[in-house]
Amino acid sequence: MIVPLASFTAIDCFCDEKGVINADLPTSHWDLQFDIEGEVTKIIVTTTYASEKDLQTVIEMGMKEGFNQGLDQLEELLKA
Repeated sequence: MIVPLASFTAIDCFCDEKGVINADLPTSHWDLQFDIEGEVTKIIVTTTYASEKDLQTVIEMGMKEGFNQGLDQLEELLKA
């Protein structure tokens, strides 16, 4: 669901090059909120998994580092 200039939700899953979902890997639900305060926009990201085991699986796959790297790249892009 997309609420322009406010938020969106999404489902994230692993798939192959043809878009076929890999049911053996966890699926996550994303909720992104945009909090606009003057010239600054705060992005609030909430990601949930069906179980703690699913969360642990993606952490072990490097999700935390990859997500932080993406945020760092976004910050650099916005500075330019």
